[in-house]
Amino acid sequence: GYLKKLQLLLSDRSSGVAPAALKGFDSIVLDEAQDCSDAMLDIFCCLQGVAKVFAYDIHQNISQFRGVASTAKLQSTTVTHQRRLPQSQRFGPEIAKLLTKFIRIHKPNNTKFEVKGDEGKHTKICQVSHVEDALKQALAPGNNAENGHPQL
Repeated sequence: GYLKKLQLLLSDRSSGVAPAALKGFDSIVLDEAQDCSDAMLDIFCCLQGVAKVFAYDIHQNISQFRGVASTAKLQSTTVTHQRRLPQSQRFGPEIAKLLTKFIRIHKPNNTKFEVKGDEGKHTKICQVSHVEDALKQALAPGNNAENGHPQL
């Protein structure tokens, strides 16, 4: 309820709520915007007098359980500048190639989509038939699981 109330309050430009809350700021960033509900996006879009930046990856929408069923509203937002992140710092080229292939198979309209990995990172790919097998492998003795970084 509180998000809806704020959404309605901000849509009334005469309320003065947004300018008071943003005093002293000239820009605002909404990171992981693909996980925002429509109400959250409306609130962000209603903010006046500041530059707004959306940071998101539509392929990482994992918040369906919170009512974020699609990224259609985010994708339909008017954009004046768009930049793509050229490379991931989280994994190496092996996983990047696998992710590129996966996206191209499951999202056929993204044939030019390419994930680039960090050339300095060595990452392993293993094939498992069940989640339980992957967990057993990750937690096996000598697999660095004790320091929180199992090798998969």
